[in-house]
Amino acid sequence: MAARKKLTILVIILCSLMTRVYADDSRNIEPIRSFQIENPPEIDGELTDQAWDRLPDIDGFFTTYSPVNGDQLPERTKVWISNDKENIYFAFYCYDSRPELIKNTLTKHDDIWNDDWIGFNLDPLGNKTFGYVLVSNPIGIQADIFDSPTGGSDDAPDYVWYSAGKLCEDGYVVEIQFPLRNFKYNSGKNVEMNIIFERKITRLGVAASWPAVPVGQTFFAGMSKIIIPEIDSHLTLQAIPSLTYSNAWTRKEPDSWNRGDDRTELGITSKISITSRISLEGTYNPDFSHVESDAFQVLINQRYPIYYSEKRPFFMEAANIFSIAGGNLGGKNLLSAVHTRNIVDPMWGAKLTGETGKWVFGFMSAGDQFPGREFSMDAEGQETNPFQGKIATYSIGRIKYVMSGENQIGTIITDKEFAGGFNRVAGIDLNLRLGEGNHWLRSNFLGSHTKDEFTLESNTGVASNVAYSYLGRRIEFRSDYEFIGTGFNMATAFIKRTGLSKFSGMLWVNLYPEKEGYLWIKKITPLVYGNILRDLGSGEYDNIWKTGLNFSFIRQGTRRIEYQRFREFWGGKSFTGGFFNTFGQAQITNWVRTYLQLNAGARIYYSEVDPSAGTGISAKVQVTFQPNDKFTQQFQYELQNLFTKYGHEKIYDVNIYIFNTTYQVNRHLFLRAILQFDSSRETLLGDALVSYELVPGTVLQLGYGSLSKKLFWEDDHWVTNSTSKEYYHSNQSVFFKLSYLFQLQ
Repeated sequence: MAARKKLTILVIILCSLMTRVYADDSRNIEPIRSFQIENPPEIDGELTDQAWDRLPDIDGFFTTYSPVNGDQLPERTKVWISNDKENIYFAFYCYDSRPELIKNTLTKHDDIWNDDWIGFNLDPLGNKTFGYVLVSNPIGIQADIFDSPTGGSDDAPDYVWYSAGKLCEDGYVVEIQFPLRNFKYNSGKNVEMNIIFERKITRLGVAASWPAVPVGQTFFAGMSKIIIPEIDSHLTLQAIPSLTYSNAWTRKEPDSWNRGDDRTELGITSKISITSRISLEGTYNPDFSHVESDAFQVLINQRYPIYYSEKRPFFMEAANIFSIAGGNLGGKNLLSAVHTRNIVDPMWGAKLTGETGKWVFGFMSAGDQFPGREFSMDAEGQETNPFQGKIATYSIGRIKYVMSGENQIGTIITDKEFAGGFNRVAGIDLNLRLGEGNHWLRSNFLGSHTKDEFTLESNTGVASNVAYSYLGRRIEFRSDYEFIGTGFNMATAFIKRTGLSKFSGMLWVNLYPEKEGYLWIKKITPLVYGNILRDLGSGEYDNIWKTGLNFSFIRQGTRRIEYQRFREFWGGKSFTGGFFNTFGQAQITNWVRTYLQLNAGARIYYSEVDPSAGTGISAKVQVTFQPNDKFTQQFQYELQNLFTKYGHEKIYDVNIYIFNTTYQVNRHLFLRAILQFDSSRETLLGDALVSYELVPGTVLQLGYGSLSKKLFWEDDHWVTNSTSKEYYHSNQSVFFKLSYLFQLQ
């Protein structure tokens, strides 16, 4: 009854607020009309083609949006737009009064965000439900993002498009070809799309756009209309077959290795464009990208599970469509409603996504072999998994209705079926831009019904989130209420904990130094943050109170300094304490980048047996050297330690050293070597990789991994944690991957 009453009150509030929804999306800017051409330009970084032999469509100075909103970018930018019936072409002339300080790197896809770059966010459906962000650095290396008002920015998907760039004496030139067949779009004559152009200048530490992004609003609110005279509809078929081979060995004796455990796997991912706005995808045995493997994380003394991003191309594509609206303050417990890494070992998958009128939809299903895997043997030699060989089936449905621009209401349904058990969840969510456009309301409500496959007992529960934010030039305020019932369960989600009611709030005050002597400081932001959490099971309260300062500098420099007090209930005990925290980064020169994080003070030892209070340090130092545009050397050091409250006894002490060396032969081929030493485990990890990517989907990779650790051979077996000073090369592995993108239309 209590949950139903809360839902009724929430619906009444939302209905009253909807009368003040901000729906005026006009920017009083004349639409840009693309120049229709018959002969496509050569994408070579030269503005000699007929498509650019005219006055630019945009010629002027972009307006900054980060770290300061509303300043004029001091460097001029020219933009040309042309199209034929299959592509849209863009040309940029980026003037720079200090061309010797332009930063560019010959690197792999999506690794240019610390360079200078130019590009755009294009909404080819014209309804602001999502956008494709395509940017290029000064020598044509690409990065792309899938952007949406409810799901935010996602840089995981990689698209096939073409770019080239060249440095010149007063700046640089970039050309981009946007092949419509690889994206969702509207076809026909005089097609209306929305676009915003973006440029970043590294040495100034600023990013800017045309048109300007309104204060406190998204890029979608800043978009201008673009009219494409004529576009054909293309029905495209894509297929990416893949072959992966791996082999691993373990040292059997000091002078011999055991037989390799080799595996060869075949997989395929295919996609067909039913219309230019609707696509159907399928996959069998989708592969994991070895190049974009999981980032290193220290796993010691963790209360909550570690979040790992999705790396499999099938699940990355259009993942934002399945995101639901909600708050984004730190400490959220339901981080993602659809976290596809929960589908651990998929055998197959299918997905239908698209848009029609004001409706956006996505449906996905997959079969996971992981719950039916063979487990280890018990004492009698019997298998302990009673469901061996069975497959868990996941089904997810998502529909959104676009009221106007970023104002959307949606529904989501998820289902997991396994061995007579199930988990079924249904929910609604709302994303509204209110008032003058910088007031935001985001909310969701979810209900679950679960039947356990072991006990066959059923349980129900609800979860909800309501978030309000005001984002102004001077003041920023965010608040977030989160409720997750004790019986709530969502098999597709990433949930840190259940059975809680939590309120969070944060206030930022942005200060902009204007004195001539402080031009290197762009913005200073005092902040306060707090949250109060009630555990529904024990009735105990946790809280966090934090105050600090944010600094934004030139050369992409940032620094936060803060102090935090906490009270936390864990393992039947209540703990209180405080700690100091600081982190930030800077591009010291074009060839040196640094990151430093330090956290020192009170913390909790999350022991299941005997939890205790202590003091410790968490530190991370990362230095990246780029002496030229091909070679990158990164050094990283991490320290994690914890001592009893008065420092009398060490609980743990971890020192991690990581050396990462990359040599980019050209824009398609790179070599990488990683060496990692862990003092607590006394292990030395090595990794070598050769990767060639013609375009996303067409990839050839060859890798080698090794593990060395302190071992001692005694009485015909290995002894670990010995006093021996000798490291043995104990494990090694190799892998080979080949995939190829076939595209027909």
